[in-house]
Amino acid sequence: MNEDIGLTPLGEYIIVKPIQESDTIGGVYIPDTAKELPTKAIIISVGDEANKEKSPTLTAGQKILIAYKGAVSVMIGGDTYMVTTRDNVFGLFTN
Repeated sequence: MNEDIGLTPLGEYIIVKPIQESDTIGGVYIPDTAKELPTKAIIISVGDEANKEKSPTLTAGQKILIAYKGAVSVMIGGDTYMVTTRDNVFGLFTN
């Protein structure tokens, strides 16, 4: 996946697209305040320094778990994207 959204991250920043999840789990409504928990996202683009001296390498198309706080939300073409740093990435999904 290499989606061109017309925005390139600089330095250690990455651009991700949050994966929309249901507002309910098992029929229980999840309030907006709870949605600020870690978020699943797909990496859209990676800045030149985001992988410098770090392992594993982050690449476009990977599914990750990121911290919602500390990320900046941006609307581009009607879609929501988030700009964050690699330090806000908690893990990679393997499936």
